[in-house]
Amino acid sequence: VLGPQAIDRVARVLQHVYRTPLLLIALVVIGISQLWLFWRGDPSSAVQQVVSTPLALPLLAGLLIGAGVFHEFGHAAALRYGGGRARAMGAGFYLFIPIFYTDVTESYRLGRYARVRTDVGGVYFHLLAAAAFIAAGAATGNEFFFVAAFLIDLDVARQAVPFIRLDGYWLLADLTGIPDLFAHAGPRRRRLGKGRGG
Repeated sequence: VLGPQAIDRVARVLQHVYRTPLLLIALVVIGISQLWLFWRGDPSSAVQQVVSTPLALPLLAGLLIGAGVFHEFGHAAALRYGGGRARAMGAGFYLFIPIFYTDVTESYRLGRYARVRTDVGGVYFHLLAAAAFIAAGAATGNEFFFVAAFLIDLDVARQAVPFIRLDGYWLLADLTGIPDLFAHAGPRRRRLGKGRGG
């Protein structure tokens, strides 16, 4: 959907959110907003209110799509901060689930810390979007902002699962230094099976 020039124009600006002072402030804001979201009460009442309100679901879908695109710019901005450039950004299906993606292949020429930053960049930006939604909900009283933030939290949890090729998988691969974890899973399981079965 987007080529490298269009992505780089945005990533060049957004990369500054990875500078240490801004990063620390952003992490504090994310932490406070998340604590406030879960201490304010049961999210199921907000979900019920959103479901029963006309046009709330399309608005919610729009917020989540926007946050998903912002997530991808988090990867691109992290890569740009490390000295690389994203090649493309688009949408598709993975295991029948609609997804956005960013081609950050250039991260492989960077050091491990820069690759890890690129891996978690999407989650970082997704949680920044959630913090903005929480602030908008607190300012306006519109519950669908809180529901959007809660759904982002669920998506962040899904992204962390290392058993499918989402952010958690690539993060684990870069932390361990094993570029293709699935290629090692079968042989390792067979070795473990032989050791137990005798």
